[in-house]
Amino acid sequence: MANALAGRLGQMIKARDLRAGVAGLVAIAVVTGALRAFQDEPNPTIAALLLLLAVLVTGTLASLLVSIVISITATLAFVYFLLPPFEVWSVSDPQHWQALWVFVGVAIVASRLSAVVRKRTRDTYAYK
Repeated sequence: MANALAGRLGQMIKARDLRAGVAGLVAIAVVTGALRAFQDEPNPTIAALLLLLAVLVTGTLASLLVSIVISITATLAFVYFLLPPFEVWSVSDPQHWQALWVFVGVAIVASRLSAVVRKRTRDTYAYK
């Protein structure tokens, strides 16, 4: 019984990571597309906060690896599509590097916190 439960839990975790990763990518695409479609020069602060929200939500739902991939993807979308000069792989402003580290840091913290909560929940149910 315990092995079957552990196997199903492992499948659910993988499925949850896949769903969270896809949702994170969709959120990044929607935010980036909407900001570029409705504004000639999107406000970098608003763009960063919206992308950070996508990273935070993904970090709470997915594993650390998926969270870091989403944070790097959000940073690349931010640099390429939302910061002038647009559609150029150029990070000339040190604040843009800070944005990368903030995205990665938020992903790590959110992922770790949610992992601890999930583990404690599993332990609680296993104890009962």
